[in-house]
Amino acid sequence: MSIHFYSPVSTTARLRSTLLAALGLALAFGCNEAPPPDPVFVPADFVVEESADGFSVSGAEPGAELALLDASGEEIDRGTVNAAGGLDFFGVPLAEGYVIEETTGLERERAESLSAIATDYSEPGPYTVGVTTLPMADRNIDVFYPAAPGSEAGQPFATYELIAPFPPDVQALILALAPDVNSEVVLPAYRDLPGDSSGPFPMLIFSHGSGGFREAYSQFLANMASHGFVVGSLDVLEFGLLARLGLGPAEEDQRTPQDLVDEALALLEATSDDNGSLLAGTVDAEQVATLGHSAGGRVAFAFLTERPQIKTHVGYATVPFEGTPTLPVLLLLGAEDEAITPATTLAIYDPLAPPKRYVAVGGAGHNSFTDQCEIIYNGNDVIAAAQAIFGLAFPDSLAALARDGCREENMPPSEFWKIAQHYTVAHLKYVFGENSQPLGLETGALALFPEAEIDYRFSTPAPEITAGQVTFFNHCAVDLTLRSSGPALGTLASGRPLSVPISAFNAGAQNAVIAYPNLSADQCSVDFCDGWTALGGIPGTVQRAGFMWEAPNETYAAYCNPNLSGRSLCAVQKNCCGPDMVQDGTFGTTWEFTPSGAADLDYPDISTNYGFGPNTPPNLCPTGGPDDCVSAAANIFFNVPIKWTSNQTCSFTSAATTITGLQCLEASCTDAYQHPTDDKQSSCPSDSGRGYLVEYCPDGQALPTPPG
Repeated sequence: MSIHFYSPVSTTARLRSTLLAALGLALAFGCNEAPPPDPVFVPADFVVEESADGFSVSGAEPGAELALLDASGEEIDRGTVNAAGGLDFFGVPLAEGYVIEETTGLERERAESLSAIATDYSEPGPYTVGVTTLPMADRNIDVFYPAAPGSEAGQPFATYELIAPFPPDVQALILALAPDVNSEVVLPAYRDLPGDSSGPFPMLIFSHGSGGFREAYSQFLANMASHGFVVGSLDVLEFGLLARLGLGPAEEDQRTPQDLVDEALALLEATSDDNGSLLAGTVDAEQVATLGHSAGGRVAFAFLTERPQIKTHVGYATVPFEGTPTLPVLLLLGAEDEAITPATTLAIYDPLAPPKRYVAVGGAGHNSFTDQCEIIYNGNDVIAAAQAIFGLAFPDSLAALARDGCREENMPPSEFWKIAQHYTVAHLKYVFGENSQPLGLETGALALFPEAEIDYRFSTPAPEITAGQVTFFNHCAVDLTLRSSGPALGTLASGRPLSVPISAFNAGAQNAVIAYPNLSADQCSVDFCDGWTALGGIPGTVQRAGFMWEAPNETYAAYCNPNLSGRSLCAVQKNCCGPDMVQDGTFGTTWEFTPSGAADLDYPDISTNYGFGPNTPPNLCPTGGPDDCVSAAANIFFNVPIKWTSNQTCSFTSAATTITGLQCLEASCTDAYQHPTDDKQSSCPSDSGRGYLVEYCPDGQALPTPPG
């Protein structure tokens, strides 16, 4: 029989419809139509049909998310409407008082307004910017700083010329041979204004890259200062432009990155303490960040622990550096960088402990940070002229590096600066404590740059374990949907915790929690399922074999759900990936939890059905060979890295091996319990003080790369 049900009008796009579950009520009316709706309800085109193993909804909007609630308002099940407008609720008999609630409207409304909600640091900040040059022992440092309001009146913008780093005799030679190589760069700053008395402001020490010079990033750094920072731009003569041309300091005169940072810190602090200086009172010497581009990363990461005033490091397309940072780190680069590739940067990023952030911007390259890149991009190829002047001293390798990110096909450098500035400023304000929340660092902030392709990843420290609670924490770069056979959990936002009382889980019974990555169509195309040729037959008709989890099929095992208990949904509807990914609880990396079970113990486990390779597929059948049957349990396999820990001393029940937790970080997943042949179960005391922490993408682990 069919029952039509109704949805209310809602200005919040939240539709709530009662299943007048009155299968008997509908019969009493003698028809398949529900009784007239309450005046606050308007008819919807949804149709509910019973089946032997549950019921289904049709006529819904494809992509909508529907939640099934019982009469008390508790969520029973949740799913996403498929492309045909249908959604099946299996194993759920209709009952009086059930409610279907569509939450998609709220999510869509939230997504569409993210650009208005997210804090935007991509434009110039509230402060007028001054710039001054201070002498160091053997070189100069340019300083950008918040200037006194109104002091810029009648003043021209500061400028510099591209030939500025050269000695006067070389400048004269350049102008004589190729005058077009010189350009005047106009800065969003004013020369030698008095500092803003509302400070002090955090101090940033920046280093250019190999072949660079202190003025080369001035437009980018000046706009950064407009958000309330004092930015010192070092001249690292040891690997700067003059050094690359054979005009650098003699070996005995070269200085270490540590020495340069120490002098810059002392100089800016002393200048701020001088009431007669332009920078009087502007510098907060206890709030410092070190930043560097390319080879300048050696300066940015020069002090990893020895200077307590340094609170964070920022590496722009940084070269690998020595040591392991213990402070928050931001790594940012252009995704088209040919010198420091995303793979190189991820090799630095992945082993780092949280908190850490990674931003790769599509269309940008190695030199996209510099003023010169904007000049080259706009058609003045000063590099060709420089090569003509300096010949072999300006090799092709240096020329290629200078043009990397500045070609016609690249993102305009000035647009890249906005993205780099946004993530840098947001990161710094959060680290320095100006923002108590990571404003501008949420995944939703990507909506601020709709035309850009940005790979944004981050990992934040997990919360402490709390007695009486299970805390779930999502380190993954995307939101997760947590499907649970126990308490309703819903969406776990990226970088966020979710604490659930242990008492909310089914005591003495298994509670299975499966995580699903919520990917967009751009991140994971619906066509990917068709590319998986390792099914071995029509989905749902063959036993899962170990080889299906091996390369190159492992990414499909992570993101596709081709079995679905024989329903063949993946092959038919392609809803295995992205927004159409089936999230019905039939596969995934599973955290299982039985509180207060046998012997008054808790039983937490991680489960997959991976097996150990082509020769030992998981034996899911008690009798016969592993290819003799299809098991519903065969739908469970690795997709999201997971780790759990406890504040109790636990053990493997079979081997009495002491543990405090388990992890499953890749498909082989040796810590996981693999039904039914593996006895890798664990038990923990179930006293009132116990607590658990379940982390997704822990310790810098990332989701498997989507197929395709």
